[in-house]
Amino acid sequence: MKNTTEAYNPSVLHEEIVMPNADLPINFIEHHRDATGPFCILHWHSEIELAYVSQGVVVVNCNAGTVEAGPGDMVFINSNEPHDYHILAAPIELFCCTIGLPLFQGRYITGYESQFSPGSSIAVFQNHVSGDEQINRYFLTMWEEGRTQEKGYEYAVKSNLYGILSLMVRHHIESTISNKIRLLSLPEDIQEILVDNKLTERHARALLKVEDDNSRMGILEKVLKHGLNVKQTEKLVDDYFKQRELKERERNKIRHISYKLYINTLKRAFNDMELEKKGATFSQEDLGNDLRVTIVIPKEIDSMVV
Repeated sequence: MKNTTEAYNPSVLHEEIVMPNADLPINFIEHHRDATGPFCILHWHSEIELAYVSQGVVVVNCNAGTVEAGPGDMVFINSNEPHDYHILAAPIELFCCTIGLPLFQGRYITGYESQFSPGSSIAVFQNHVSGDEQINRYFLTMWEEGRTQEKGYEYAVKSNLYGILSLMVRHHIESTISNKIRLLSLPEDIQEILVDNKLTERHARALLKVEDDNSRMGILEKVLKHGLNVKQTEKLVDDYFKQRELKERERNKIRHISYKLYINTLKRAFNDMELEKKGATFSQEDLGNDLRVTIVIPKEIDSMVV
């Protein structure tokens, strides 16, 4: 699937959302699918979207990259943010709410703050909230009120929506603070290079995955030399781990071959000398990190062919 940050251009489908109630611009759509695969093509709309996964697993491409959401997870799509859906595990039951920006004015965020900017690494909310019971309770209550539309439902819908927003703002603030604190764990020289070259927090977060400072610096030098964007930097880090894993496998393979070679040499010498016919025994025991080889030779053996 495409990265939507790069895909933001006039050719991406703009979906016009028709609100059934102009005074309460929220649209409720329930999706059921029994097959895996692409579910919704890349598109964007000016409304904010909340998607709650009741059953199955979906993958959403959005500003955060690839987000995988399962039962009890909430996906938040900012205004103007290109996104698509792919069903990973079926059957799927997905509850989607598209919400007009006027409902956000003066409530925790403004419509302007909620709008996605092409190429930006910052969204007003994190795109994925996993298993938050309170947010889910607000959403499902809002969903039920919006679908049944009993008397006074407008107030109930707004009340629960603002409850969701307040909790998501808190999540976002806590996550942002936590991420900034983690960034401070990078060596000072790397922090200075990041700032001096105006690299983003997502560049820094990619480097945080690498434990070794020398390797971090090597990756950072490649980022600067080739002018790599966030996605390319993340791929560079992923390639670093793949290469490291491959080298570790090769080392383990050599170790594996080495001790097997020793055992086979001993076993071959034991067989060549025909010791088993003379009452000798050969045994081995795996002790985890070690291997114990025991050769028992009766003392009465007075002649051996060497």
